[in-house]
Amino acid sequence: MPASKHKIEGMLWKRAINIGTAVLAAAATPAVTYGLLNFFLGSYFYLLITYAVFIFALAHAAILGLPIYLILSQKRELTRAISIFAGFIVGSVPMTLISLPDPIESDQMAVIGSAAILGALGGFVFWLTLHILGKPDSATRHNSPFISLQTIFPLVLVITSIAILIIPTIS
Repeated sequence: MPASKHKIEGMLWKRAINIGTAVLAAAATPAVTYGLLNFFLGSYFYLLITYAVFIFALAHAAILGLPIYLILSQKRELTRAISIFAGFIVGSVPMTLISLPDPIESDQMAVIGSAAILGALGGFVFWLTLHILGKPDSATRHNSPFISLQTIFPLVLVITSIAILIIPTIS
């Protein structure tokens, strides 16, 4: 296998890992935020709420957010504002569609608004994760004996995601 083909495959794998990490980070953000909010409000079900919100947010991020990112990244560079706006849309549209058969009431508007805000926060974290991890084609090799942020960040997110999924089965 030629060296250039091997380098291209490596860049594709790194890009896939970076995007997957960003999707997990975007999904974990509303889950942890909502879980902490319920914890501080005294809810006994905050772990279950965190788990449910993570699954719901992961579905939003993977089914809606990932295709939006892939389409937008073909056209232009992903900016912070575009990412936040896309997260707002990814958070609000499904909740609005669920509410559509009935007239939208004020309590439903609060749910849609909070989903939109958490989606925007997730969009920002998606952008921030990609920004921290860097472009796969850039020269990001470090000869330092220390683990780089680009290595540790995906590991922490994967471990956190697994913990969110496992905690309800242990409790």
